[in-house]
Amino acid sequence: MILQRFAKALRNQDWSTVFTEVLIVVIGVFLGIQLGNWNETRQKNDQTQDYLQRLQSEFVDIERRASVVAELYVTNAQGTSTLIEIVQGAEPPSDEAMIIAFRRTFAYSLPSYRSATYAEMVSSGNLSLIRDVPLREALVAYDQKIDPFADAFNIVARNLTSYPMDRIDGITVQISEVLEDTLP
Repeated sequence: MILQRFAKALRNQDWSTVFTEVLIVVIGVFLGIQLGNWNETRQKNDQTQDYLQRLQSEFVDIERRASVVAELYVTNAQGTSTLIEIVQGAEPPSDEAMIIAFRRTFAYSLPSYRSATYAEMVSSGNLSLIRDVPLREALVAYDQKIDPFADAFNIVARNLTSYPMDRIDGITVQISEVLEDTLP
């Protein structure tokens, strides 16, 4: 319909109608592009808010886990102290005391956890959605610090679980059972 009026206006050399038709098309295209841009911006803002909420939830959980791990490390230190006292003691220890000391010494957990939301943002190329530069830098720094801890933890865990506990005299079977109960 518009095309027919446009062609008729050109044949009749009705320049005001031609100008009006072209202006309507240009304004329509402009509004379409603007609405598309507005919708894209709105979706990015929604996605950013979702990422921020998920990050906050994850880091609250990471903080909670870190406090549990810190308590576990205190228990490990106490278990190690108990083992030292047992080894240095004059009387042979009871099997139960040795089991408790070993359990406390060899209980372990990953000290820090990686943020799944951060990993998703990096892999999808959406890290730039976080416009707060100090927050983005803190996320990058945290993630870079996690790698060495995770690598060290995996090495210790692998070596600890593969250690031949049957070479320890006396209570080896019980210790192995206790360690298997505490390992993830």
